[in-house]
Order: sequence, then C-alpha cells, then structure tokens
Amino acid sequence: MSSKNHIICYQCHFHSGQCFCDDLVQVPTNIRFTIIMHHREYHLTSNTGRLAKNTLPNCQIVLRGLENQPIHWNEIIQKDELTFVLYPSENAIDATSKNISAINTKKVHIIVPDGSWRQASKVYKREAALKNIPCIKLPERNYRSNYHLRKSPKENYLCTYEAMSKVVEELESQDFSALMQKNLEKLVNVSFRNRKHCLPEFSQGNV
Repeated sequence: MSSKNHIICYQCHFHSGQCFCDDLVQVPTNIRFTIIMHHREYHLTSNTGRLAKNTLPNCQIVLRGLENQPIHWNEIIQKDELTFVLYPSENAIDATSKNISAINTKKVHIIVPDGSWRQASKVYKREAALKNIPCIKLPERNYRSNYHLRKSPKENYLCTYEAMSKVVEELESQDFSALMQKNLEKLVNVSFRNRKHCLPEFSQGNV
C-alpha cells in the first residue's frame, strides 16, 4: 500500500478502501512465467497480468512499447530452462504434461503475451527473439471464462490469468488452478464495486 495518504495500492492499483491484496492466495507453482505487457495495459485495474505477478512466486511483468526501452531477451530467456511461448501458432503443441516431457527434469519457463488476440500476435510476430522459441497452446476444451470485466471477442476465450491457470492445471495441479480461479473471482468482485483506473505513474520498464 502506498505509505502517503494510503490512496493507491502499488500491487493491485485499487484505492486503499478497495485493496484486496491481503485476501489473495499465493499459488506454489514451480513454473516461471514472464508476461509481456503493453505499458498502457499495466495501469488498468482490470488487467489480470498483474494479478499473476502478485500471486505466483516466480512471475515477472516486462513492459513493451516504452520509448527507448527495448526488451532485453538475453536476460529473460535462460539456457538452463525449457522455454515456451503461450501462443497458438501453426506449430504450437498442446500444453500438457505428456507433450512437455521435460517438466519433471528441467524447469519450465513460459512467456505469456498479455492483451487482446491482436496485441498478443504483435508480440509474437515482432519480437525476433521469439522466432526460435516453441509455442504452446491450451488443449481443445469447452472453456468457460469467469472474467466478466471485458467482453470476450469469441466464446471459449480466456483472460491472461485464466489461460495461465489452465497451463498450471495441465502441467502441475488442479488444486493450484483452483486457487488461481479464487484469486480471479476476488479481482472481478472488487472491480465491479470500483471500476476506476489508477493513475499511470508507476511503470518503468520491468516491474
């Protein structure tokens, strides 16, 4: 929480009276996540990428679109990890433990383009460093989104945090995924009570 006047929480970006950070549950996933987010998206209280950063032990947000601040992929992609991009490219494989056989022998790192389908595709197509990184996608399921803060472009679409929870469910634990769903419910419920966005004054590159 911001120390001066307790106006805005630096974690959830809600006003102090609406802050729900103490109610969130930490999810002990072993997967490392890197969320690539447009800097304008970071200021929105409805963004679920920040929820991931606040509830997953090894999750970072890297902002894109900031002038003279390129993404330093050499610091993000580590050779001792099995790295994937969560993006349904033509050659993407289903994110299942069967397909990712190294899940038990090598740490998994998943790069998550955050935002709309159009925004996510821009990240994958424009960042040359991702061209040699294999893509994974969610298995074909009848998904039902519980994220009601933005209108989904199509049925079966999930928000960023939900998509990450499904990956965690497939690769690690249904219990972990259930905890993430509870966290999302808290965000949605608080957002319905307070739809104001925080001031865009906190982001500077990696956050």
